[in-house]
Amino acid sequence: MVRALTVCLLAPATLLGQATRRDSARAAAIAQDTSGTVVLNALRSGRSRSVDTRMVATKQGTRVTGGRGPVQCEKCHADRQFLAGKAKGAKGDSVLFVPDTLLRDSRHQTLVCADCHAGYNDGYPHTKVPQVALTCAHCHDDQGAAYDRSIHAPNFKKEGDAPTCASCHSAHRVLGADDPRSPTYPLNVAQLCGSCHNKKKILDAYFDKPADSTARTAVKDFRKSAHGLAMSKAGLTVSATCSDCHDAHRVLPADSSGSTLNRRNVKNTCGACHAGMLATYDSSAHGQALAKGDTTETGNKAPVCVECHGGHKVVEADDPAWFAGVVQECGTCHKRLLETYFETYHGKASTLGYGIAAKCSDCHTAHAMLEAKDPQSSVHKENLVETCGACHQGANRNFVAYKPHGDPRDKEKNPELYWVWLFMTSLLVGVFSFFGIHSLLWFLRLLSVRKERAAGHGAGYKAAVATVAGTAPPTRADPPAATAPASDPPLASPPVAAPPAATSGAPSRDDTSADPAGEPPAVQPDAPGDATPGPSPVDGGETGSPEGGKTS
Repeated sequence: MVRALTVCLLAPATLLGQATRRDSARAAAIAQDTSGTVVLNALRSGRSRSVDTRMVATKQGTRVTGGRGPVQCEKCHADRQFLAGKAKGAKGDSVLFVPDTLLRDSRHQTLVCADCHAGYNDGYPHTKVPQVALTCAHCHDDQGAAYDRSIHAPNFKKEGDAPTCASCHSAHRVLGADDPRSPTYPLNVAQLCGSCHNKKKILDAYFDKPADSTARTAVKDFRKSAHGLAMSKAGLTVSATCSDCHDAHRVLPADSSGSTLNRRNVKNTCGACHAGMLATYDSSAHGQALAKGDTTETGNKAPVCVECHGGHKVVEADDPAWFAGVVQECGTCHKRLLETYFETYHGKASTLGYGIAAKCSDCHTAHAMLEAKDPQSSVHKENLVETCGACHQGANRNFVAYKPHGDPRDKEKNPELYWVWLFMTSLLVGVFSFFGIHSLLWFLRLLSVRKERAAGHGAGYKAAVATVAGTAPPTRADPPAATAPASDPPLASPPVAAPPAATSGAPSRDDTSADPAGEPPAVQPDAPGDATPGPSPVDGGETGSPEGGKTS
């Protein structure tokens, strides 16, 4: 109390102004009461970060350098030649070197050396003191208490390789977090934290478990995230950085109830910047489940911001790769709905890579999801036309009667689908079973026939093949097939008129040439005494031919 009164009375007017902003920002900050009081350090004031005036020196002082005694400190500590060899090694000598330039623009410029190095206020040579300087908590008690409860404090006491106040704020040139030259300036915080958390020695010592894989790549992932890119590319100092999420001084593991990244505190941590999303989340089914007991009706844990958006890999919501994974992300809890989604046209189109296919958040919204029975829900029956109409212009009542998650195996919720599904499934199984058995028997029969053929029953094989092929077996011996002539048959001879009775001296058929008109010659009566009949054409004309036919 005495210290606070001293601050109020003696601090410069500028500090009072900063204190006013600090109080305003702190009032707006989210405070989460767990075992103790977790005050998020991501304080905001307007568009820029607030400056915690407790970081500014609170001791009275009028000189930049010098002790309270008769000795002027700068006479020795600004002289490198004098300091050479005074400490153990060049590094120690460098620590003792404190030129005026380090203190000129420091937030501690109103202090004198003896305010921190109280034991050296007795002049030179110095007497031995148990502690070189007072702890920062001597003035910054809130920050000191927060640090003592952080994961850094015990590691520093045990291993000595955890950061201290001077590691982040430096020892003499203490600059405000709103100074671009300060390591704690928002654009520089990732580099500051990465100076330890990118070191293999630190990672192997403290993050060697598989569950720590996120922490091992935290800084690298942050630089590629929407938050990191907003800083590195756009220079947005209002974008979140390490200290906004993990707290600047009270850094705790995420499984600690007092951590700003504990499941119950994450929404407030993110909500310090995304205030609109925080209000929407609190009113959603997820937010209500978290408030009631951190579990949903199905027994799953109510999702919080980092489970959907990631901790260090936060990307823009319209990132195609991230948006394509929304369904799987929701499906980690809603497994049955995930299965039914992929049975729909939306799911199949999404699987094929069509990004415009509706995802979970298109119908249920990203943060304000409510049960379908809630009149405020986007999937309430009275709101379906509007919801579906966002993509399907002209949607009406009949259109929204479609069941996007219809489960035919759920008889209770979808009895019509269940009976149709059962009938069609039975029909399908019956048809395939019948033809499957038929094909099997056919195969066995063919196998038997082949065995018979192999055994030499050629005739039986042919008959069986004819039977299997569907041709009726012969009932009687068919006549042998006519054999095709080897050559064309001879032309049939023209009908020959019966020769007249053989008459001696009758002209032969060749004599018809004598009569071009074709009139048969007049039959001459046989000469008397010639009783031998003439040659018959049937006999081959070997006889009776006037041109040399033989006579018997």
